[in-house]
Amino acid sequence: MFETGVSRVYDKSEKNGSGDYVGERTLGRVTVGPQVSISKSMWGRPVMRAFVSHSLWNKANQAKVASNGAPSFADATEGTSLGYQFEVWF
Repeated sequence: MFETGVSRVYDKSEKNGSGDYVGERTLGRVTVGPQVSISKSMWGRPVMRAFVSHSLWNKANQAKVASNGAPSFADATEGTSLGYQFEVWF
């Protein structure tokens, strides 16, 4: 599986911790996830998937990235994560 996307958020009322306006926040991500499924259909489940995801964000988005579950990337503007998923639908 392959997924890519870009998000841009500009909220004119959003301020950072020091009271300054945050400005436009951007986030881009590319994810590759080879998977194994019992069925050959894209919708076939269960699925086992390993993935690698690389994300890039601007300085205005650093605080949001760190507070939303990625504190190890608090001082960075890009990062890579690896993982494993098992998915089944009922």
